[in-house]
Amino acid sequence: MVKITVTKKQLALLKAHISKSASDSEAMRNLALYDNYIVASDGKTACYIECSSIFDSGCYAFIGAPDKLAPKLFEISLLKLDIDAPNFKAVKPDLLKLKSTALTLDNTPLNTTSAVLKVFELTGNAINFEYLHRIAKANPADYLVYYSDKDKPIVLVDSEAKAEIIVLPFKYKQKANS
Repeated sequence: MVKITVTKKQLALLKAHISKSASDSEAMRNLALYDNYIVASDGKTACYIECSSIFDSGCYAFIGAPDKLAPKLFEISLLKLDIDAPNFKAVKPDLLKLKSTALTLDNTPLNTTSAVLKVFELTGNAINFEYLHRIAKANPADYLVYYSDKDKPIVLVDSEAKAEIIVLPFKYKQKANS
């Protein structure tokens, strides 16, 4: 068993990114630990929380409810599972090679719509409204959004929560006017 201290924001982000679909693999319905990261993913987004501890890599399940240590500090207990965790190291882009700009997400649909349009303007990528709104509900904050080219994921970074969130674009086809 592993015990990890996380902030309220970090816990909200992890819970927002764990897959809740019974059809997804067991690895996607739990957390992955590697190096000094806790990772939660639903297959379309992945949330990396940086921690000060180095972990035994693998897939872990929550054990019970988080213990409240202070008003905004929690301890989570995790049990290592006997299944392979996805290779999240391969998915995480090198932020130093990407362009960045500021992006504010708050828990309003209008703000989320503006964020979707801003990402499209910067990259040409269509980002699902629900993905960004879920992030905004879990952790309304000022983010740095890292991006590169069309059809590449964006990375939202909240330095206060020590979180990096990868959001995959979806492909769309523009209809030709007849």
